Order: sequence, then structure tokens, then C-alpha cells
Amino acid sequence: MREGAAALLLSPYAVPTGAAVDASLVWFVFAMLLPAALGALWLVAERAKSRVRKSDEPIREADGALTRVPPPLPPNALGTESVAPHCEVG
Repeated sequence: MREGAAALLLSPYAVPTGAAVDASLVWFVFAMLLPAALGALWLVAERAKSRVRKSDEPIREADGALTRVPPPLPPNALGTESVAPHCEVG
């Protein structure tokens, strides 16, 4: 559909049909497929960075010693502020 429309619209300007179809396909590649490929590469790179951050790899301290970072603790569901103080009778 797109290539036929390009051939039809460019024929009054003495553009050969083959060149119009080629131009339409090249436009499709640059307008749709190239950004999609770049976006896919970006998503893969972000996923790789996320895996590196989540791994339990040793880190090098300033003095050169290797230490392991403990995994983060899960958040407390209630927290200390959400518990009401004890009420006294009377």
C-alpha cells in the first residue's frame, strides 16, 4: 500500500516507479526499523546493567581489599511507627 502510494504520488514528477518504491522502503527502514532496533539494543543494555547491580560481586575498597556487599533486607511491613503504644488501664 505504502509503496504503491509512493509510486502514484511521485509519477507526476517524472520519478520512475522503481525509484519511488525504493525510496518508500528506505524511508520505512529509517523511520521504523532503525529506531526499533536501537530501542531493543538499549533495553538489552539496561537489563545487563540491572543484572550487574543485583549480583553479589565483591567490590574493591579504597585500600585495595575486597569485600562482599550483603543483600538488602526486605522492608518491614508494619514498621515501628505504625504500632500503637500500650494503653494503661484506668
